[in-house]
Amino acid sequence: MSQGGRDPGRGLRAIAAATLLLEALVLLLALLGYAGLHHGSRVPGTVALLGLVALCVVGSGLLRRRVGAPLGLLVQVLVVAAGALVWPLYPLGVVFGALWLGYLRLRRELPVAPATLAPPPP
Repeated sequence: MSQGGRDPGRGLRAIAAATLLLEALVLLLALLGYAGLHHGSRVPGTVALLGLVALCVVGSGLLRRRVGAPLGLLVQVLVVAAGALVWPLYPLGVVFGALWLGYLRLRRELPVAPATLAPPPP
């Protein structure tokens, strides 16, 4: 906790949640592009994209819990893996994966306990 009883990670979690929700929106837009580009059966790619959208939304809601950050990382890995079905997901997964790794790095640097904060000046 920082001064004033505020959680120092709250703002960072909000940014991470917004990133996952933005990724969900981009994946929904990728679904529209996928429907226009793909000429064969669209079912596997559509199911994969909708599943990834659901994981992004659920992950953004679980960031307060211990499972939230690893779930977000799993989503990034799955987006890159889904590039085998929908090729534009490769670069999308790399970009959002880099953002997620940045979040994890910043999260690790946050103070965990009040004892890690410097005492106020006299």
